[in-house]
Amino acid sequence: MTFSNNTQLALPAVLESIKSLSTSAEDADILLLSSLTAISAILPRYSGLYGGRQHYANLFLFISANASAGKGRIDIARQLVTPVHQSLRAITEAKRAQQQADAELKGCSNPIPVPNRMLFAPANCTPTALYQSLKENDSRLLLYETEADTLSQTLKNDTSNFSDGLRKAFHHEPISYLRRTNNEYSEIAVPQLSVLLAGTPQQIVRLIPDVEDGLFSRFIIYRAPINYEWINVFSPKLMQLSDGIEPISKQLLALHEMFRSARYDVTFSFTPEQCVEFNQFFAQLQSNYLENYGQHIVASIRRIGLISFRFAMILSALRLLERDGGLDCYHITCSDQDFRNALIITQCIIEHTAIIYSELPEPAASLTNKTPYHQALLDQIHKSLPDTFTQADIQRIATEINVSVRSARRYINQLIATNRIDKKAYNSYVKLNNV
Repeated sequence: MTFSNNTQLALPAVLESIKSLSTSAEDADILLLSSLTAISAILPRYSGLYGGRQHYANLFLFISANASAGKGRIDIARQLVTPVHQSLRAITEAKRAQQQADAELKGCSNPIPVPNRMLFAPANCTPTALYQSLKENDSRLLLYETEADTLSQTLKNDTSNFSDGLRKAFHHEPISYLRRTNNEYSEIAVPQLSVLLAGTPQQIVRLIPDVEDGLFSRFIIYRAPINYEWINVFSPKLMQLSDGIEPISKQLLALHEMFRSARYDVTFSFTPEQCVEFNQFFAQLQSNYLENYGQHIVASIRRIGLISFRFAMILSALRLLERDGGLDCYHITCSDQDFRNALIITQCIIEHTAIIYSELPEPAASLTNKTPYHQALLDQIHKSLPDTFTQADIQRIATEINVSVRSARRYINQLIATNRIDKKAYNSYVKLNNV
């Protein structure tokens, strides 16, 4: 289940260059999604109206994969925007040096602190530290972590504060906090936080306990399968990776500077025809998934609509690098091609979301009246399965025996746990007859 090998996909040149660094369709998906998320953090003063509210391009992404399955590839996305981070750090150091020189000239021993400019924010920090960093960086940061448990632990230590702040940041809702020093009250009026995480399937549950947790519907969650073939670790493509990243990162720094130095804020919109198609697409999608998965998935579908809009925003911004005039106006209208690109990517992440949704626990309150797995139904599902099957077969059998797809997938997981089904690879199962 990938999007990068879709023949209708025609990405901006920068993303095509990133895609060329991949070793498989799944790897290309990971590189593209993580790059889009990183890029979403470097487009200041760029927004569009969605649902009557102003939204920026920021994305939340979780790459889920077993150990050694390639989730570390998100580091490429970090490298792509490292020049932006370095440029912000250089601004801080230059201001500190200038202020120190001014202080020495005036004989002042306690100069006023200089805002600590940066792009990357570690997950291993207190909520107040993150919010203070947002405050000092024009409300814009990239929270990057290759081990999602780091963020899970931070949320566990201060759930009522940090998790709430993340949920608000996704919608750019105000975040207020108190600093212990002088009991100082601060507020971030329009937080613009992007989040890029990687972790194992078990780490998803530790970060997002159940389907009703508000973080689930805000994250793009992509399940990466493990490739059991040995990868040539001396492949020229891998050995020359840094050479391929450097020119792209320079282009992205130029794009960041283009938006940061613009005389006016830049706005984005769909065409009227695209708005009609977008609404029709998601109305049908919501109806289908509500019927198959139940009410809890509706929040995810609706927020994926906003994510899709943000995909289109980023794709359209990247097209500026292909124009001689760059940012020659202050409104960007989505092209039909990038509108189509956004929907192609969206369709893929919705399918991944549905799989993760079926694996997450239900809320505790909704489980109180649930009966345990019935052996007779387990046997019936097992008997109905072909010797090898996919998610499509599970959906078909769920319809035939009149159970929801979500319930059928829970039973499949139970059969896997009792060694009656073997999950060979992503979306590839084998029925075992060791009853």
